[in-house]
Amino acid sequence: MKKLLIIILLFFTSCNYNLGDTKIITAENFEQKYNESVYIKEKYILENTALIREVKSNPKDRIEVVVGNKERISNELFGAEEVFEPSVEIRRWDEVGFKITPSDYKDIEERTLKFEGDKIKIETPQKDFIMYELPVSEDLPEGGFEYQIDLKEKPKSNVISFELETDGLDFFYQPELTEEEIKEDAFRPENVIGSYAVYTSEEKINWVGGKEYKVGKVGHIYRPKIVDSKGWEVWGELKIEKDILSVTIPQDFLDKAVYPIRHASGLTFGYDTKGGSVDSNQVRGNPYLTVTGNGGNITKITVAQKENSGLASYTVNAGLWNVDESHKPTTNVGSGTDVTVNINFEGWKDITTDIVFSGSTEYALAVEQSTSLNSALYFYDANTQDIDYYYGKATGFSYPDFGDDPKINTLSGDYGFSIYATYTAPTPEGSLKIKSGTLQIKNGNLQIK
Repeated sequence: MKKLLIIILLFFTSCNYNLGDTKIITAENFEQKYNESVYIKEKYILENTALIREVKSNPKDRIEVVVGNKERISNELFGAEEVFEPSVEIRRWDEVGFKITPSDYKDIEERTLKFEGDKIKIETPQKDFIMYELPVSEDLPEGGFEYQIDLKEKPKSNVISFELETDGLDFFYQPELTEEEIKEDAFRPENVIGSYAVYTSEEKINWVGGKEYKVGKVGHIYRPKIVDSKGWEVWGELKIEKDILSVTIPQDFLDKAVYPIRHASGLTFGYDTKGGSVDSNQVRGNPYLTVTGNGGNITKITVAQKENSGLASYTVNAGLWNVDESHKPTTNVGSGTDVTVNINFEGWKDITTDIVFSGSTEYALAVEQSTSLNSALYFYDANTQDIDYYYGKATGFSYPDFGDDPKINTLSGDYGFSIYATYTAPTPEGSLKIKSGTLQIKNGNLQIK
């Protein structure tokens, strides 16, 4: 199952070194400014000309932000001086990540670096670059980062772009909902429309005791909202294509706005691991990737959901199904223990299971609640899988056979619901010859004969 990023942090340079009309910052001067800033030193570790922030130290779900380069770089134009490069790299699980660098950086001749509290600010005559951490909030339940550009005057172009380097990631655009989706009670917030969900490009397995990949979502880059000095707000158009991340600002806004304009590329990157949209159908089937090898045992199924009515709690459960050639769930393999979801709950809910599954077989995960009311919302992202999903509005709490229940329908589209399984590999059966006898494993017991 396909299974985030934060928003980008970026640095530009300070006017600590001059050559003609161009100003750069050396490693020595960068370190001096770092040592003078109490707040920045509390959050970041300095390594050469890079600031490193360990956002999450949990080895099972570690997030690191690097502003600048860990490796010192040289610029022959400035006599091989070691300079600070305005790049930001964000990595998750020490396995995947991305890096961005502003496309027009080399064209900016006057730059001044300032640390204002815990904010990193680069001032230039035309624009300011401001980077800062965002706390946990209702909109960002796992926190995030903001990369803000303020325009001091009307720019020559209405497009702000960054060079993008990626490692093991896919970016999925989140379009407006279709009429069919709206009829099925789906909901996509305004800042999610036109945004990008960021997932690992390879399947990540949630082993018991292993890393917490969940559905493999690294984070979410939300659609930027741009505002002028009088409070006029417009949405920017976010686009990721070929190695370029860009924000297009409506030209009419730039022509009529009162400067300075704030958040010209207000890229908010949330570390969210659940989907950015929600759907209220009660029974939700989701493709589960083909299991290779010898199969195993599912110890829990985890699903991201939100209590919707605000009136009462409900019971939820989840299970595993066999699927036919069209990936449609057919027969139930097993389900878990009922779990209560309380009023105003939002997040991941674990459902304990003990389901044995076979290897080299494709299955589907599904979730059901115990009420016929639309009291639950289930999170998902669009465009993450090229497959149909099956749902139904079953009443009562009996897991239906998807193939026989007449209420089961198909929701066409490329959806990835925030549901995943954690499992263990099976205990091997068989024997191994050794010098002094035979090593045997039976029912989990080790014997030597």
